[in-house]
Amino acid sequence: MAGRVSDWYFSNGKDFDGITEQIDEVSAEAARHDRRVRFGLNGFLIARDTAAEAKEVLREIVSKADVDAVGGHAHLDSSVDTPAFRRGRKRTARVAGQGKAFRRQADRR
Repeated sequence: MAGRVSDWYFSNGKDFDGITEQIDEVSAEAARHDRRVRFGLNGFLIARDTAAEAKEVLREIVSKADVDAVGGHAHLDSSVDTPAFRRGRKRTARVAGQGKAFRRQADRR
């Protein structure tokens, strides 16, 4: 829907692959409607001495996430719960080391 009606698309909480995929999807939809969407990103950085320490912080953040609050908006607009959205959720769970358990919790909604 964003590609069809939006002038701007703002996003956050995705890794490089996730945002690249989302920009490609929205841009393709916009092109089908002879439109161009501009993008804004709200980036977050976890800086630690090692990658292992940064991943541990990410695991902590994800473990405290209220999955219903984070993903609960998807039921309001089916365009939110896209394949890219689901793949991004899986990538986050994998990086955070929570894999299937996190996805099962998210899929309960």
